[in-house]
Formats: sequence, C-alpha cells, structure tokens
Amino acid sequence: MNRRPPHANPASTKLRSPRRERGATLLEATAFLAVAAIVILGAVALFGVSFTGAKSARLTDETNAIAANVRALYSSPGAGGYAALSMTDLYHSGAFPTSLQATVSGADVTLTNMWGGAVSIAPGANSLPVLTYGNVPKAVCIDTLLSSGNWLSVTVNNTALPTTSPTVAQATAACTGSSNTIAWGFS
Repeated sequence: MNRRPPHANPASTKLRSPRRERGATLLEATAFLAVAAIVILGAVALFGVSFTGAKSARLTDETNAIAANVRALYSSPGAGGYAALSMTDLYHSGAFPTSLQATVSGADVTLTNMWGGAVSIAPGANSLPVLTYGNVPKAVCIDTLLSSGNWLSVTVNNTALPTTSPTVAQATAACTGSSNTIAWGFS
C-alpha cells in the first residue's frame, strides 16, 4: 500500500484564524457614546420637566393653603372682615406655608417665594383679598394657571384673564415673560 504523505491544504495555510482582538473599534465606541448621549439628554430633559411640574404643584398648594387660611381667619365674626387684612397678623397666626421665606422687621412682614419674588396679600378694589406672587417662571406660570383653583379673578402681569380657568393658549399668552407676576382674587 502506497502511503501518501499528508497533504497540506494550501488554503488552510493561507487563511489563518485572526487573533482575537480585545476592545471596541473606533466606530463601535463612537456609536456607544452617541447612544449614551441621547439617553442622558433625554433623562435631563425629563428631569427638568418633572421639576417644573413639582414647582407648579408646590405653588398651587401654597396659594390654596393661604387662601383657605385667610378665609378661616377673616370670615369669623369679630375678625373685622377682609378690610382688616394684615400681613403681620397672618404671619403670626401661621397662615403662610413655611416654604415661603419671611423677613420680619418690627411690624412689617415681607414674604419671598422660591424664585425670590415678593408674596403679598391685600384687599383688592372690591375689598376682597388678592394674593400676589412675583418672579414666577414662564413654564410654572402656565402650569399653575391651568391648575384648578377656587378663584374669583386671575391677573398675570397686570392683565386680567377673561376666565379663572384659562385654556392653554390663554395661559401661554398671559405668561409672556421669563419672570411673571400672578395675582389671584378670592372671597
């Protein structure tokens, strides 16, 4: 029997298996970084929107609490009615949320909201109380106006809204500046 020597496959000698490379190619790394950047930007945008929503909810809660406290204090017999409204009396009776910064100087009380704007309450033209918040950011202003409230009047930047439950278009048109002043009238 004639034995042949083992025949070498010329294709197998030319096609050696490449060494296994570790790490990513530049293209793979770039694709990964692009996807990661999109995810991070989306998360940051969602985070900002949730903060705006939380600040709007806080403003709505603060205004509703102040209005309820004023009603309770001044509607009882012997309280003098709303004509006797006093920031000092309201402050000392605990009518304002602790989230507002208060500065007391003698008989004067100055309140400041989370944006550094003045917060005040005083009798309006019809002798009913008007609660005013200054320096309200545009997005928070719009969200807050769209929240339901038991208000007799709503004024933004000294312009009265036609309704106390504005539409999105009305709220957007009212909150024109980056810093807005909102005044709510109630009884």
